[in-house]
Amino acid sequence: MSINLDIYPIAGRIGAEIRGVNLSRTLNDSVINEIRKALVQYKVIFFRQQNLSADEQIAFARYFGELTTAHPTLPPLGEHPEVLDLDYGRTATRSNEWHTDVTFVDRPPLGSILRAIEIPPVGGDTIWANTVTAYQDLPVPLQTLADRLWAVHTNAYDYVKPAVTLNEATEAYHKRKRLHERELRTLHICSAHRPSWLEGPG
Repeated sequence: MSINLDIYPIAGRIGAEIRGVNLSRTLNDSVINEIRKALVQYKVIFFRQQNLSADEQIAFARYFGELTTAHPTLPPLGEHPEVLDLDYGRTATRSNEWHTDVTFVDRPPLGSILRAIEIPPVGGDTIWANTVTAYQDLPVPLQTLADRLWAVHTNAYDYVKPAVTLNEATEAYHKRKRLHERELRTLHICSAHRPSWLEGPG
């Protein structure tokens, strides 16, 4: 059985909003399949006006496969090891450079589910870019070159925002120490299909 969700693209190359779905309820296979198709097509999808608990966020994520811990090198916080608490200023430091998340593991996750607890009136955006369309726009010789390349992905890279205060410097030091305590390194082929999106500052 197939259904048609209310899907509204929000940009020319990436992103769509799905309306009319309550993520806190049990969803059938048809709905999940349509959401999965939208994710593959639009790379980033938004569900507005949701009010999920951490348990409901985890339950929704399980529809798409086996869950990982919140981060492969950072210790879990709180009751939910699958959820990374990004309370900036309390548990996290802002990243302000283009990066991909957790590509230094052998099998990178399909994606991440961000649950907004408190939204600022302006700003605070996370920005994504569609690297599939970026690849498709390359001249054929550059596509051919990219298809033959391999890249080493490692967590031994620091994209944390420079510290301004002593407290921020101390927190940044401890975060780097936790992130790099165990260096992970993975070799990936550079192709149009991996990674399918690149996460930006936010």
